[in-house]
Amino acid sequence: FGPAEDLLNDITALATAATDEADFAAQLDTYFDDPAGGFQTSFYRGAQTASDADSVVGNHSAFADMFRGLAVMALSHTSIGVPFVRADSPAMTTALERLEGSRTELVNIQASVGMRQANIANEQELLSRERTLLNQAFTDLAGKDQYEAATQLRELEANLEASYLLTTRLSNLSITNYLR
Repeated sequence: FGPAEDLLNDITALATAATDEADFAAQLDTYFDDPAGGFQTSFYRGAQTASDADSVVGNHSAFADMFRGLAVMALSHTSIGVPFVRADSPAMTTALERLEGSRTELVNIQASVGMRQANIANEQELLSRERTLLNQAFTDLAGKDQYEAATQLRELEANLEASYLLTTRLSNLSITNYLR
């Protein structure tokens, strides 16, 4: 975002050029809501879009509404004397409504980001557990003592030979061999 003075100068220029409250409201709508308006083209200096779908870009309507409300409220306290920007004016009422709406929307955005952060933390914890289990399994497989592995291999070899011998005997089994 640019300096606050730039935003206030832009809003002051809109207010002094406006013919009435409706014209001022229309100019504010164009300035803050239109992608070609001054908020997006001169005050906001960040990226227009983000590659991450979960990110919140600074040109989000909640930020624009917040700046709009604050700028109009600040304009009511300046010495330029815009008659339709006073405490009981429709412009001030709209500014307060937009400011309250942006506050609610920013809280919702914050909650959404917090939920995504919690999900990411849970996923990281699960991945950490899985990594620990996989490291333990790898250590169990690769970290055996060579004498213990040789003993297990001999045992497996003996079992395999016994199974081959049994298979051979079963294949030679016939009724005449059984009767002998």
